[in-house]
Amino acid sequence: MDWKNIISITISLIALIFSIYQYFGEYRRAKNKDTLEEIYQLQNDVFDNLNYLRDNYPNLRECYPEKNSEPTIDKRERKQITNYLAKLDRFCAGVDVKVYSMKMVKSFKGEFFIRIYIYLRPVIVSKRIRRFNTQKEKQEERYHKFEKVARKLNNKYNYDLGDEELKRRLKNNNFSDELIEYVVGC
Repeated sequence: MDWKNIISITISLIALIFSIYQYFGEYRRAKNKDTLEEIYQLQNDVFDNLNYLRDNYPNLRECYPEKNSEPTIDKRERKQITNYLAKLDRFCAGVDVKVYSMKMVKSFKGEFFIRIYIYLRPVIVSKRIRRFNTQKEKQEERYHKFEKVARKLNNKYNYDLGDEELKRRLKNNNFSDELIEYVVGC
């Protein structure tokens, strides 16, 4: 092998390394861009509407009892809340499989995301209780991805998510331990 071949191989390796570096940089940039676009979409479709809903119903726990009774909130608004939860869970599924960037969510909407989770948690608990009572076989929890992302984000902010209080309230309402573990999802 002469020096011309060594130089051409070296230049080819440098070009390969540069191409790989550029590819991953473009991948990160596209992932961050997609995350920001989706957060903007959630802002328009979900967050603004939930702020309006929070003005009308400051405490959803009063509207969604933990007993086996129907929620006291308007049926149209219940449907909207379910729709908002589905959109949030779909976005969180994307975060969970790394289609969207958790780092971007944390820096732009992290604390707000946790507060939304705390606000909507009575709805999630109510739906899980009703589902547990109607379907005896264990299935994946409703809104599991939303809860998982909120808990990951909470590692930074350390909000009290109320797990112990929820367990205590469910125990006082004579729910089984199996149901409590299913509902709380710890």
